[in-house]
Amino acid sequence: MSAAQLKTEIHEYLDAVKDETFLKVVHSMLNTYVQENQIIVGYRPNNQSITQDELIEELLASEAAIERGEFLTIDQLIEES
Repeated sequence: MSAAQLKTEIHEYLDAVKDETFLKVVHSMLNTYVQENQIIVGYRPNNQSITQDELIEELLASEAAIERGEFLTIDQLIEES
């Protein structure tokens, strides 16, 4: 069975389940799997890990801020210090 077929079948099973406790167990299992498979690419100054997904999200947000003109020049930074 292919991955696409497995996903389809799993979706069908989950759509049919009415037991909230069972759904919470499945959710917890999937959440743990996702968290354990996150690639850690660095650490913040407070030693909190940064995952690849978090880094990409932050970089995209920073890039958008730069495009909107939300940045300081070196001269402005020197004046603030």
